Amino acid sequence: MKKTLKSKFSIAAVVLTMAVCLFSCEGPEGPAGVDGSQGVQGGAGVPGPVGANGPAGTAGTTNIIYSPWITNVWTKQENNFTVDFIEALPITQEIMDKGVVLVYFKESPTSNFIKILPNTYYTNAVPVFTIDFTVELGNLTIFHGVSKNPDGLGVETYSPNSQTRYIIFPGGTAGRIKYPFDINDYEEVCSYFGIKP
Repeated sequence: MKKTLKSKFSIAAVVLTMAVCLFSCEGPEGPAGVDGSQGVQGGAGVPGPVGANGPAGTAGTTNIIYSPWITNVWTKQENNFTVDFIEALPITQEIMDKGVVLVYFKESPTSNFIKILPNTYYTNAVPVFTIDFTVELGNLTIFHGVSKNPDGLGVETYSPNSQTRYIIFPGGTAGRIKYPFDINDYEEVCSYFGIKP
């Protein structure tokens, strides 16, 4: 029995010595190995589900409506207002409710000085009348009130061959529409929308 116990202690001592050697005799970490070659590319994944539709965008420039230059036919009325009635069928109720109608004016077909209405005429730096417009379904009325000229002359005398042109911006929603240009600058408006001046 003493011999068996001694043998067991001997075996245990050997095992313990080996364990200590294994843990205490570990050397420094070796250098990193060479990268392996790139694997074969995997197949395409399954397409994901189609996303929901986004909100509708604002009206594009293709929706802009514009007339040619229209020569004014001025009529002096009994109340001494001077008017020109222009048919403008694109002016619908929706345009009146949500859109914007701009009217530009030039004193003759060859004039390059184009002004947005309303526009005031002056004599010797004194305002004598202002040309303005009103919008109705399918129509524009271009007009000015009683001339303050001493002789009562109005646009029919000063600019008998004047012309007007309207540009309509349909609105996507009710309310004020803001565009990235100065509406008073006719050339800038035409350039932005691709309209031939």
